[in-house]
Amino acid sequence: WREGTGGDFRNMVVSHGNGVGIRVSDAATQALIGDSLTVSENSIVFGCIGGQLHADNTGAYTLVNADPMFRVLEGREATGLIDLRPAYDSPMYGSAVTLENDGFFEQVDFIGAFGDEQWLAGWSILEKQGRLGHDVAIDNETEGIQVATTYELSSYPNPFNPTAQVKFSIPTAQNVKLSVFDLTGREVSTLTNQNMKAGYHTVTFDASALSSGIYFVRLQTSNKIITKPVTLLK
Repeated sequence: WREGTGGDFRNMVVSHGNGVGIRVSDAATQALIGDSLTVSENSIVFGCIGGQLHADNTGAYTLVNADPMFRVLEGREATGLIDLRPAYDSPMYGSAVTLENDGFFEQVDFIGAFGDEQWLAGWSILEKQGRLGHDVAIDNETEGIQVATTYELSSYPNPFNPTAQVKFSIPTAQNVKLSVFDLTGREVSTLTNQNMKAGYHTVTFDASALSSGIYFVRLQTSNKIITKPVTLLK
């Protein structure tokens, strides 16, 4: 990390590095940014050989140690295929940390690496090496919308405390009821019950008033019911 960023890092993913995940590059950088180095607590640092943080880092950072679940990662070397788009259940879909409007950078809603378009196509050395391997481009990012073709339901993090992001998809516009039940079958929370457009949706499950234990999130429409267990650990 160098001083050109101002020491402010948010919404990062550092994965499968040959060394440590985070290290301030040198003494000069350390002197420039000092205690102003900030890393948003949702940033993922995973699978780096030397660990998440270098021993020289003195700051207190809350980092996520979770597999970002890239679609294909057959190795960084040689001819292994690589597709860095996250799988549907990836923790990368967790809550993003919003950047303040500084009057310089324009706020956009482009999905980027999180959509179905293969964003490495057309410029990456990986394509020239034939390492992208799979579908190259499905251009549905223009409007910042992912196209859902099936019913899916997931929750992250799991276990959680006290909030979780419940993500689901519906292929057509319809009424959706998203509920939470305890082990006795008692409904303890209704997260949503309304008509919704086709696509991907995220709802926050706040379990602050509930006790630790296993709960079940149920997605119910007129022709589909999906139930997933979640664990609340306080």
